[in-house]
Amino acid sequence: LTQFEDVVNNKDSQRYYVLRPNSDGYAYYQSGFDESVMIVIKPDSKSEEIHIKRKLFGQMSFSKTGRYLAFSTLAAVEPKTSHAEVYYYDLEKKALYRAADKEHAKKSMRAKDPDFSPRDGGQRWLVMVRNFLNTDQLYIFDALEKKGYVITGAPNKTQFSHPRFSPDGSKIVVSRKDPNGYRDIVVYNNKGRELYQITNDIKVDNHPVFSRDGNRIYFDSYRN
Repeated sequence: LTQFEDVVNNKDSQRYYVLRPNSDGYAYYQSGFDESVMIVIKPDSKSEEIHIKRKLFGQMSFSKTGRYLAFSTLAAVEPKTSHAEVYYYDLEKKALYRAADKEHAKKSMRAKDPDFSPRDGGQRWLVMVRNFLNTDQLYIFDALEKKGYVITGAPNKTQFSHPRFSPDGSKIVVSRKDPNGYRDIVVYNNKGRELYQITNDIKVDNHPVFSRDGNRIYFDSYRN
């Protein structure tokens, strides 16, 4: 789907491809051999590409309506420091917004890996990973009210990555690295209660996603 000559001639790298719902559109991240970086959005086959010149930090996710694309990138929200922040791009208004608590708008969220819930119209709720003093927690953000809350109580030095909602929005599957160093696939409900752990071994398991019917979970692994 992407331009192969860019890979061959320009030595560009194109990855983190994600489909846009309700259309033949998509988005992906491109990094050039000349160190240029951008998020490329193709709303549909007849529309021009949209380029967001930001360095991607983690996964991307379209809202279930296809109107918004959420992603994480490094940003200097607080003076003299940069942290991961979640943004979402409005394809209708062609505007970029940062996911930030309205009561602490000038504070860094230290957040990454957003995913939209299909509930309440599919563009209101986002799950993301937030870091608190070297410990990650899953966090739900309300894009309408501009506020959010932590849903997990993971122990010190836990790391989360790539959370994804189930098709009905009732569950969240995520890659979790525990304090012992094991990175496994775990399923929580949307309130943050652990339901079950799918893997439990020394192999690195990552990038989980539910099937469209919600009956299967796919993930990649370093196992043989």
